[in-house]
Amino acid sequence: RTGSIETPKRDSNGFELLAGVSFEPAALIRGSIGIGYIQQRFRLPFYNDLGGLGFNATVQFFPTQLTTVTIRGNRSVLDSGIPGSGGYLSTQGSIQVDHEWLRQLILSASLGYQDSRFNNLDRTDGRISAKASATYRISRYAGLKFGFERLDQSSNGTDRYRAFKDNRATIGLTLTR
Repeated sequence: RTGSIETPKRDSNGFELLAGVSFEPAALIRGSIGIGYIQQRFRLPFYNDLGGLGFNATVQFFPTQLTTVTIRGNRSVLDSGIPGSGGYLSTQGSIQVDHEWLRQLILSASLGYQDSRFNNLDRTDGRISAKASATYRISRYAGLKFGFERLDQSSNGTDRYRAFKDNRATIGLTLTR
């Protein structure tokens, strides 16, 4: 990429070093959890380096043979497409419930949150998402999916972006082999 006065080059080197465990102590729970350190160093001194505690976790509970509860959490450094910021520290968490209502009908609902802290900017974004869907299996190889998603973003700081709400309804055909 070429840089300019408005957007200096964002060349960087980074790493994520996590240590953790995968587990399945009983038929009712399984997961993996990793914790460690993340860092992103930018070549140009214009951008501040990012780093700190990093983690990645997924835990699934099976309260019944027909229900799965999934909890996810993650903290990582991501690239920023915003002029003046080379990247941001993203902390995310979500919970999802899937239930096989009938043999051919799977209902799903999830709630998530993401906190994004941008380097070189006085800006922190918060995103709350809620999703609900129903998948009807037409056959062993095809399913029809109906979904609704709501996203609510807030932004704080002197370099904040506009807050917004987004509602989406979807219909899709899923093919599997």
